[in-house]
Amino acid sequence: EISANETWITVAEWMQTNAPLRIIPPDNPWGANNRVYAARIRFDQKSPAPETLRAAARAKPRRLLFNDDGGETRVPTEPLPRPTDFLPKRIAPLAGTHVDTIVFDTSSGTFGRVAHRTAVGEMFFQREGRYQHNILPDLAPLGTDSLRVASEHARKTGQEIFWTMRMNDTHDASNPLLIPKLKVDHPDWLMGTKAQPPKRGTWSAIDFGRPEVRSLARRMIAEVVTHYDLDGVTLDFWRHPVFFRKTSLEQPCGDEERELMSALIRDIRADLDAAMRRHGRAITLAVKVPDSVGYCREIGLDVGKWLADGLVDFLVPGGYFQLTQWSESVALARQHGVKIHASLPESRVRDVAGKAGRASIESLRGRALAAWAAGVDGIEMFNHFDPKSPLWRELGDPALLRTLPKTYFASVQGASNSRGYYPAGANFKLPKLTPDAPETLTAGASRTYEIYVGDDLRTQPKLGARLSLRVASAAGQPQGVSWDDAPMKVAVGEGKQWSGPLPSSRVTPGLHRVTITATDSIGTNVSRTF
Repeated sequence: EISANETWITVAEWMQTNAPLRIIPPDNPWGANNRVYAARIRFDQKSPAPETLRAAARAKPRRLLFNDDGGETRVPTEPLPRPTDFLPKRIAPLAGTHVDTIVFDTSSGTFGRVAHRTAVGEMFFQREGRYQHNILPDLAPLGTDSLRVASEHARKTGQEIFWTMRMNDTHDASNPLLIPKLKVDHPDWLMGTKAQPPKRGTWSAIDFGRPEVRSLARRMIAEVVTHYDLDGVTLDFWRHPVFFRKTSLEQPCGDEERELMSALIRDIRADLDAAMRRHGRAITLAVKVPDSVGYCREIGLDVGKWLADGLVDFLVPGGYFQLTQWSESVALARQHGVKIHASLPESRVRDVAGKAGRASIESLRGRALAAWAAGVDGIEMFNHFDPKSPLWRELGDPALLRTLPKTYFASVQGASNSRGYYPAGANFKLPKLTPDAPETLTAGASRTYEIYVGDDLRTQPKLGARLSLRVASAAGQPQGVSWDDAPMKVAVGEGKQWSGPLPSSRVTPGLHRVTITATDSIGTNVSRTF
């Protein structure tokens, strides 16, 4: 029985394609099955305010967030005849793990061209080279795409689904197959040319000082939240962090640039709120940004203001390089009542041994537990795509991590990936020490490095700790080493290392100092293993 205060709407899935109007048989490989959808609309119930919906959504637990760059849909190694065939590559095996949220990216290596259906931007229909099996050209005529398929999958598994937009992706600077029509038609919107690149960033970066660029970004986001079943949107400012001409010229942005970007964030928030009122459910907003308010301001992102004005629900620090300890970002999030998800991307250290150590499960455990110990609300895994890795069943549980072997490094990423962008200067507060950038200590000199540890070995008798120093040469006498100002003994270890045991009583959660005093001239790297 239907009351006077409600109505019902039904929609049938019509199994017919666009011209030449081929009828799709029931046993088709695309999954179409003449489904009928029904919706009940009540007119006697007031919709919750957007702020109420957002607050409830923020309160949900999110252990791990899987950031999927969509590569399995654009560069599959073989044809994928059915719309759902890409799911087993990465997403489907993560059901039942610690992954509570899928963050799905359709940016396609550029700005303005995407791997989902759009009437606002350009669709990524490229099928040359490594994109020969790109699935969008097959899916779009069927009225679907990878974003819709991922969303439907998440609804079945009970996971959240966020869509992420890379705000200024410039992979197209080195790959002409990725360059969209708008960059060809509007070279004046770019920071430079291939022949004359800018001082910072890449030539194909789009200029957000242009009103046309900001308008297009807003309209593309509004279109997605209108037409797709999503729980949230992530604005990824790490790909790539040059947004204004001043920054490309190695000059800090001023209030004018910051206000232009802040106005865009306000408009996006308004569009999300409008979509929330239409859908009757929360659509949250996350911003993925460098982990320094000062650095963000210098590149045109007034993150502190966005948080203070209540525009953002989730702060996601962490990218190509990390500038501060997680505790600083946690304090910022707590100050403004938002949740914080630490992003753990892969290390881009080039040294073979250094890269392998930082990519190990032991290193990922250490990075995750350090973030949890600092007070983050969740962990985003970025550029980690092996669904069989144990990380998906370990990193979301701090209690479990405390019982497992780990490796901590003085620096996982170092500063090498920061050198192509606006200089971080004094905003870079973490050690920069990696095998790609070793430091030399002259005889008699001392150097102190900080390591943030998540473990408390006073309560884990099954684990022990060793401090290892990787050096250019392990010949001669070991150097003077102290842990939190307490001298410790080190001896020659495997390879070019000095190492020594640490008393469990001195391994506690928080920041620790390793001081090295050179008796001879040495080059160093620091790590710590449990």
